[in-house]
Amino acid sequence: MDTGAKVDGHDGHYELDITEPNTYVVYNVNATTPVTLQKATYDFPLDPTDGLPSYPASNSFKGDVTKGVVRNFVLKVTGVKPDDRDYNPPQLDYEGKWHGAFYGGDVDVQLANWAPADEQLELDFTPTAPLIDGSQGKPITLTAEIPKGRAGVDVHDIPLGEYSLSAKVNGAPAQVSMKIYGTPVGYETPSASVPIIWVPDSTTHLSYPTVTVH
Repeated sequence: MDTGAKVDGHDGHYELDITEPNTYVVYNVNATTPVTLQKATYDFPLDPTDGLPSYPASNSFKGDVTKGVVRNFVLKVTGVKPDDRDYNPPQLDYEGKWHGAFYGGDVDVQLANWAPADEQLELDFTPTAPLIDGSQGKPITLTAEIPKGRAGVDVHDIPLGEYSLSAKVNGAPAQVSMKIYGTPVGYETPSASVPIIWVPDSTTHLSYPTVTVH
């Protein structure tokens, strides 16, 4: 955006004059809103209601400066981001490929020892605070089979907020610990449950927690 352009905002409405000839080319229109996580500000991406990717492609959003451009956005705390919808990423990911593909948060779950045989893992997320949009979170239970020889699973798209996490392996309660690498945040003594939080590592990216199941 040219800093000389006029932008007016009222009740969530913003307007940018792009009619001056040979001055503006509309390549992309996106939006963020500031949210607070762990006393740090994070520019959370908003979801375009047209469902189109952020970057132009043959079937994506294209700006027409002669007709004007209108694009609307809403706050979503869960769901696949438009740029990743064509790939249909899974909520449980054994390959670690889909970090950042969802509006919800990622959690890296590792077994303290690589699975000696197929293991049935149950993860129970219990909300301990409202979600970032102010709504009340709901308990989430996820189950995964950890194949023999694998270390764990990546969990995606947990609505951003604060949770307590407990786990079971093959139906038996397990001890858990948590660390957010690259930060001082962690609960590294194994216990029956641990807090699950996300910490902004910049204004546009989140550090995700790594949970170890003992």
